[in-house]
Amino acid sequence: MKKFNLWFKSMLCAVMLGIWAFPAVAQSATMTVNWQNPTLNTDGTTIPAAPAAGSLVSTRVQYGSCVGTAFGVLAVEVIANAPAITTTFSNIGPGTYCVRAYAKNTYLVESVSSLVVVKVFAAPTPNAPVIVNLVWNNTVTDDIVS
Repeated sequence: MKKFNLWFKSMLCAVMLGIWAFPAVAQSATMTVNWQNPTLNTDGTTIPAAPAAGSLVSTRVQYGSCVGTAFGVLAVEVIANAPAITTTFSNIGPGTYCVRAYAKNTYLVESVSSLVVVKVFAAPTPNAPVIVNLVWNNTVTDDIVS
C-alpha cells in the first residue's frame, strides 16, 4: 500500500505539473531536392568535366527555416559529391522550410547560394468524429448508420 501511495502521489504531481507524457505519433515527410549543376563559371568560362582542374567536386544542400522567402536558420546540411544532382532529407515535420544549394570546384571555391526555394509541409488534418447514436432522457432516439 505504501508503494501505491508513493506512485499515486508522484503521478498526481506529474499531472498537476503538466509533465505527464503520452506517446505521440509524429507526422513526417521526405523531401527530395533535385538541382542542375552549373556549366559556366561566373566569368563565362566553361566548367571542365571531372577530374580536370576547376571541375565541380560537390554541391552543398541546406534546408532550414524561412524569414518570408529568405533563408532563415540552418537545420540540416548535406554535401553531395559531384556529379550528383539529387539528395533526400527524411523525417521532415510539418512546417515551412527554405532550401538552397552551393556548388564547389576542385580549387575549393564555392558559388554563391542558389535561389531559395520555399516548401510547406502541412500538418495532417484529422477526419471528423462519427456520431453513433443520440441519447435523450436515457432512451435511444436515433441510431446513425454510416
